Formats: sequence, structure tokens, C-alpha cells
Amino acid sequence: MTALCGLFSVAGLVAVKDALAGIGTLGRIMVALLYLSALGVAAAALINGYTAAYGWPTEVETTTIGKVRAYDRIRREQAGGTARRLRRAVLLSSIALGLLSVMVLILWLLPRGGPTVTPPSSPPATSAPAILPSP
Repeated sequence: MTALCGLFSVAGLVAVKDALAGIGTLGRIMVALLYLSALGVAAAALINGYTAAYGWPTEVETTTIGKVRAYDRIRREQAGGTARRLRRAVLLSSIALGLLSVMVLILWLLPRGGPTVTPPSSPPATSAPAILPSP
């Protein structure tokens, strides 16, 4: 899931300049808010997933057997929280992917500025007097 989010993000960063051409200010704000929301949700998913897998990095003193047993007891007691964080990470990853998908759909479906129509130009004015045929 992380690789897929990364792929969407890289593709979005590469194509964003061309994709936003012709989109009005409101459309640009919508795309930016969706992107920032997806980025925030993906970061929360990443933190929850890694915390569930590895725990938050801490230093643990294991100089005695009692301290090792205490650490092991704490890790066993945290199993329920670990499963909860893992479920949250999966849900947040899915939400981030959904937000990125909506952002891409909006980029595809938002109306672009219409083609610019230039009025036909009048013939250039000359400084020489016009010669009219005689009757």
C-alpha cells in the first residue's frame, strides 16, 4: 500500500504542472486540499503501521533477568494495542489511497478554461492615401 501511495505521489508531482493548466482557482484549491489531506493521512498510516510492527523506539535496560521479564510482560500486555494500531494503519492507508484517487478524478473531470477565440484582425492601416478609380 505504501508503494502504491508513493507511486501516486510521484506521478502527481511530475504531472501537476500540466494537469492544473486551465483549471480555475477553486479547482486548484480543491486539488491542493485533497493532496495535503492524503499526505497527512498517509503519514498517520505509516506511523501507526511502524509503531504496530516495531513499537516506539525506546532504550530498555536488560542487565538483569528481572528487567528482561518486565520488558517481556509489557510487550505481551501491549498486544491488543498493537492489533488496534495495525487495523488503524490499514484503514488510514485505504483512506489515503481513496483521497488520492478522488484528487486524480477531479484533475481529469474539472472543466478547463475554454479555448481562447481571437477576433479577426482588421487589415493594417496604411499611411498612403487610397487611390479611388475615377467615374
